[in-house]
Amino acid sequence: MTKKKHLYWIALGLFLFLAYVFMAAQPVPSELLIEARWISSLDTRTDETAGAISPAGRGQRLIPFRLGRRFGYVDSEGRFTVNRIQESYVSLSPGAWTEHAALPGSLEIKNSQNETTGTIESPSGYPVFLDGRLYLAGGDQSSLTALDKDGNAAWTYFFQAPLTGIDAAAGFILAGCLDGTIELISDEGDTVYSFEPGGSRIPCVYNCVISQDGAKIALISGLDEQRFLFLERSGETYRVAYHENLGEGFRRPVQLRFIDSDRRVAFEKAGGLGIFDTEKRESFTLPLRGTVYAIDNEGGGDFLFVITGDEDTKNLVAIRYPDRVFIEAPFRSGAAFLARQGDNLYIGGGQSIIAFALRGN
Repeated sequence: MTKKKHLYWIALGLFLFLAYVFMAAQPVPSELLIEARWISSLDTRTDETAGAISPAGRGQRLIPFRLGRRFGYVDSEGRFTVNRIQESYVSLSPGAWTEHAALPGSLEIKNSQNETTGTIESPSGYPVFLDGRLYLAGGDQSSLTALDKDGNAAWTYFFQAPLTGIDAAAGFILAGCLDGTIELISDEGDTVYSFEPGGSRIPCVYNCVISQDGAKIALISGLDEQRFLFLERSGETYRVAYHENLGEGFRRPVQLRFIDSDRRVAFEKAGGLGIFDTEKRESFTLPLRGTVYAIDNEGGGDFLFVITGDEDTKNLVAIRYPDRVFIEAPFRSGAAFLARQGDNLYIGGGQSIIAFALRGN
């Protein structure tokens, strides 16, 4: 069987598995209706043949995607503005992207319409997009340089240990480090808050995120034991409002994100997924098989979607808060992609991206 035919059957298999569960606008428990909208093949779309977005549609939000060696942007109707095979390192954000060497001699910055917006010569590190702004992480991952609109260095912040996690929102940058500390930095490059969780034999931050209003922080830190911590702003500082021991944990970066308009935090843990309610201060555990590959980026409307699985097989899981799994749809794929934008759910596997509409009964 040729490679092209093999990819075709992977894509077809993904479509049939998901269609079996979702097609024909089948109602599912908990007052949710899931309706298939379109399927687009990455294998047949390139930058030269991708459907162009009309000038009237240029203001819409595009969905950035990574799926195997493919990356780019797709609109709500399944048309690609960028659909490329990755040849080197790629930094991708909702509005801009660049492909570069490990230690780039220059950076060509492009927007989601595949238009070049600037070039940075002799950058002092590799690019990181955070909350709509471009930064350069130092080659040893122990520094972060903010760039102004002209691509010049505005400031550089030096950390005591290499970066292991980073996020940004509300004018703040949150960085987690190999030595187990987190640093909260202002958009002017000043230290706002520093914290070392402790409580574990081996210190390290495995991921950290900040809420959209900058008032909440969540992180996974340490080994023996690994811990989930939730911090909340209190006056001029932050305080630990909740912590949970996670046992042995993982020796790799873990999935962690604020969801449901920052009312909840979803985090990967051994044997499944944890969901923490930031208002009730309650944590729920959902046993799930396999590794957590992706978490729905919005997680609103009482529902959360997750992709789990192993190297060759993935499983789309639909969850109703706080802790009930009501759909599992397996599909064969080595890579997976998951995104949500309002009432639309986007799922990728094989060489295809499928869109579903989510509607309440």
